[in-house]
Amino acid sequence: MGMESVTIGMRARSGWATWVVVEGNAKAPEVRLRQRIELVEPAEPLARQPYHAAEKMSLDKAEKWVNRCLHSATMLAEAALRQLLTSHAAVASCVLVSAARPAVCIGDALKSHTLIHAAEGDHFREALREASRRCGLRLISVQERAVYEEGAARLRVPVEDLVQRVAEMGRAVGRPWRVDEKLAAMAAWLALATPTS
Repeated sequence: MGMESVTIGMRARSGWATWVVVEGNAKAPEVRLRQRIELVEPAEPLARQPYHAAEKMSLDKAEKWVNRCLHSATMLAEAALRQLLTSHAAVASCVLVSAARPAVCIGDALKSHTLIHAAEGDHFREALREASRRCGLRLISVQERAVYEEGAARLRVPVEDLVQRVAEMGRAVGRPWRVDEKLAAMAAWLALATPTS
């Protein structure tokens, strides 16, 4: 807990992600950067909601389309991450995930509008996770809705104090410092506090 390190917290959205780079140790983290990353090529706007686009396709075409979109999102995330790593020697990333159970396969996800939404969230989170693995980062995943509770348990700090400290962390980088940035910052902080073993 006393060693200084650099970690990245990531929150995925439909077609893009926010990540926050935190440096220091688990007791005194400092935000070094916050950034929005595009996970969809401008020429492929339907890839922002790949499962919605696949809903009316045959299963074979839907699988090819979704897999192509995932590959593209992963490549974009990896390129952005490698660029980031040229100036920030990060050792770990924490990707915020959903508490919902993912569909087993693309065909199952396309059977329900609710599952389509869940699958799209997982789609972009998986792109961030795979990009982190490809870049050699120690990967941590934590449920988004429990990130403050996980942090409180790991850091032995009340949730209310963590919420306030994360809100204050944004002063170093200025606006925007919305929910996306705050959750990503808490994820990065949690990565600082997570043992390497």
